[in-house]
Amino acid sequence: MIDSKFAVNIYFYLPDLTLMSNNRDDKFLKKIGANVKSLREAKGLTTRGFADLADISYSQVWRIETGKHDPSIGTLLAIAQALDVSLNELLPNSK
Repeated sequence: MIDSKFAVNIYFYLPDLTLMSNNRDDKFLKKIGANVKSLREAKGLTTRGFADLADISYSQVWRIETGKHDPSIGTLLAIAQALDVSLNELLPNSK
């Protein structure tokens, strides 16, 4: 059994990895969103038209494009298919 005093001391010395991770993830999600928006606009698709084509909700498209949503791999695949691009083209630093 772990001594509770020991556990409390470890808590104070460890950096907040959650905050560090979230900051990096936020940047990554914003880059994915910017890629999706850029590709969608290059195809001349409105947000609603694209949502229908990808079979996802309008609000989900908006949240992805603004980096406020962490899409599943299935959603990313649907987006890639709707845009007729590879999954790699949606991800940052793949161009």
